[in-house]
Amino acid sequence: MARLPRQHRAAVRSERPRTRACLRVQHERGGGAGYAGGIVSHGHRRPAGDRLRRGGCLMARLRDLARLIRSKNAGPFELTFDIMFVDPSVYERVKRSGAIDAQVFARLFGVPEGSVRVYAYDPAFSYKITIPRPSVSGSVWVMATCTAPSSSARWSTSTYRSRSLPPARAGSPEHPALMLGCRQLLTVHRMRRDAVESVTRRRRHMTKGVGHVIVVGAGNAALVAALAAHEQGAKVTVLEAGTREERGGNSRFAGATFRFAHDGMDSIAPLIADESKDLLPVSTTKPYPQADFARDLMETSGRRADRALTQVLVEESYDTVRWMRDKNVKWELATRKFIDASKLSEQEPYVLPPGGAVRVLHEGIGLMDDLFAAVEATDIEVWYDSPAHSLIADGSTVTGVRVRRPHEFVDLSGSVILACGGFESNPEMRLRYLGSGWELVKVRGTRFNRGTMLEEALRAGAQSTGHWGGCHATPVAWDAPDVGDLALTDSTGRHSYPYGILVNRDGRRFLDEGERYYLHTYAKTGSAIRAQPQAWAAQIFDQKTLECLQPRYSTQQPVVADTVRELAVGLGIAPDALERTIDAFNAAVPEDSGGFDPLVEDGLAATGIDPPKRNWALALDAPPFVAYPVTAGITFTYGGLRIDTEARVIDNEGRPMPGLYATGEITGGFFYDNYPGGSGLMRGAVFGRRAAASAVTDRA
Repeated sequence: MARLPRQHRAAVRSERPRTRACLRVQHERGGGAGYAGGIVSHGHRRPAGDRLRRGGCLMARLRDLARLIRSKNAGPFELTFDIMFVDPSVYERVKRSGAIDAQVFARLFGVPEGSVRVYAYDPAFSYKITIPRPSVSGSVWVMATCTAPSSSARWSTSTYRSRSLPPARAGSPEHPALMLGCRQLLTVHRMRRDAVESVTRRRRHMTKGVGHVIVVGAGNAALVAALAAHEQGAKVTVLEAGTREERGGNSRFAGATFRFAHDGMDSIAPLIADESKDLLPVSTTKPYPQADFARDLMETSGRRADRALTQVLVEESYDTVRWMRDKNVKWELATRKFIDASKLSEQEPYVLPPGGAVRVLHEGIGLMDDLFAAVEATDIEVWYDSPAHSLIADGSTVTGVRVRRPHEFVDLSGSVILACGGFESNPEMRLRYLGSGWELVKVRGTRFNRGTMLEEALRAGAQSTGHWGGCHATPVAWDAPDVGDLALTDSTGRHSYPYGILVNRDGRRFLDEGERYYLHTYAKTGSAIRAQPQAWAAQIFDQKTLECLQPRYSTQQPVVADTVRELAVGLGIAPDALERTIDAFNAAVPEDSGGFDPLVEDGLAATGIDPPKRNWALALDAPPFVAYPVTAGITFTYGGLRIDTEARVIDNEGRPMPGLYATGEITGGFFYDNYPGGSGLMRGAVFGRRAAASAVTDRA
């Protein structure tokens, strides 16, 4: 007979019923020797293999069908019963019978039928039934929670089938009538707080089958990993912290450009979806060989990027884009991102940047719609409103993950792929790692990337790597929402600053706006803006370059003025300071501006001033002047978990942690200070596939 801890024995004795039947406390299967609960029931058990006959009918007891049946307090006013099954076919047969209902429990416990709540929870093959307590017990703060999960329940619960009925077959109608009989339940209550903390209010959903892969996150990296693991025969569960309406992580807010190596239009054209082929005749780009992709990654990272990881990213980029096409992700040329489609012509095709020539149709929303459609066409399970809470591990070996639900914890077992982003949505972690002022910046994407599982993995022994003081931060409209808005997604970005100048509240320039094409600088420009007074800046243009602005500028009302002084007043800048800045800039630009070309780094430089402007330096002398106030918006963080080329998480001793894999923004070692646009989504997809392959292979 299982024994209660010493501090609870007096409570049990004081409430022990006067009966000859022996008392038993049933422990949760697989729970070990630790105290797992406090429902004490009394009565005699029948052997588990008994078959009973009653009224000429063959009877199968619910206790023989369910993996676990338990009762537990749900505060001082309610009792809850959990009935959990392992075999989904058995669960479906019981569910179709309709015999577990409010009427049965009302009759058993003598409570009004309207006060009984019965929930069938399909993802866990389980029922939850809640009834009112016959009398109030304990206090609200104590919660009086004692559970007695039991694989051999104290209920004589039976399923009957008439002899005249044929055995049930898949797809055949069911004929059971489920009868429940329950002996008296004795509840241990008024426990001390430290005792309550020893009672884990959870249920186990420990999948024992080979090849269960749990993907934490539901953005681009996560769903690519899920689809790849499913393709290789694994049972896959995806954990999404958000609701179905908020699903998709940071990826849903992205511009959805993917940077990959290619051989020019001949290799790009087969990727393009039928509904976007109209852009092929009016667009062009040069080849983007693997060497160029690798060079861009190394140069933007100050040559700090992990070379082995960089090589995998570059070499597998094109194949991954093609694989995603085969999963019905719809690709299009990125032409409309840069120019109004009405200005396109076959005579003068638009020249796309080689590393940013392709994006997903309808950007981040389209990307996630396509990936979720692919997932929902399979038997992959997606759990919404289910943030991962912690890892389950034996030493450095990860065996599963604990999921936090609104009223309980659920433990899942299997290989774990972390694809749940960095800590950009967590102001405390931004302050801790990025520095003062970063806790106040706007968040461009999801509110759910709070670094929970990043910290949990580090606590479990994972090794950190990368630029923990760095992040992807871009210029966004000053009036952009504090956290990503799905109605706006990526439309608040302000990336056409190379064709004008950026000034701060003091009316001074503070960076080289034309250092390189914007895809190589925009991810660090937000950090430069955040360092200015009030994290404020203004992008100023004149009439010569307004046509170069990206279409998304139309979502913000600019400040327009006929003179520089009037513009300064409208922006709240000292007029004399802004006039001095623009006069000095105009004096430093070349007299001959005939070489201006917004599509390439044209070398038209403003020199002799600090800071200089290396490209696209045109004088600001064609009013009316137009200014867009901007601030910094953080997209994702650069520091993260160390992984190897197989996406296995590495521990502090330099060894792979069995059962734990990672991809996407939660990983480090790729980007430092800056990054080439489109590399983040590509990184997540490439290593999502690698993580899936490792998880399935290692578990097998």
